[in-house]
Amino acid sequence: MPPRAGSERTRPAGDGPGAVRAGLCAALLLLLALPLLLSASTPGASSPPADEPEARLGHAVYQRRCARCHATGMHREGPAHCGVVGRAAATQPGFRYSEALRRSGITWTPAELDAWLSDPESRVPGQAMDVQVSSPVARRRLIAYLATLEPCTPVAARRP
Repeated sequence: MPPRAGSERTRPAGDGPGAVRAGLCAALLLLLALPLLLSASTPGASSPPADEPEARLGHAVYQRRCARCHATGMHREGPAHCGVVGRAAATQPGFRYSEALRRSGITWTPAELDAWLSDPESRVPGQAMDVQVSSPVARRRLIAYLATLEPCTPVAARRP
């Protein structure tokens, strides 16, 4: 039996089960894309290529061991790491490096990074970094990740 005139309930456009389902799908897509969107908006940020398992594992090492003081696209307590592999030490614009590191003459090759990360103070006495990565496997993975980072012009971190 057809509804009587005037008794039919009208729904606003976009209301109903189909619209709710579409809204949930849109929200899920946004949540899945959020890490990609955030990394794209950070200068120098990079995710390791999917075909480089060492770099992916190195990203996890970076998050655990380095991200407390460093970032890829901005200076924090330590300098930005964007484009670090192949760059001369203490040359990233906008960061105040220790005198010892400025005079070191180091270029951040994978071999030099390995030596530095194993014991920064023995490599450059008087430098300011007090973290070591003792595991050769963790250093290899970390350096593989750092090699994926594109050069950038870092911005200073906003401090509260």
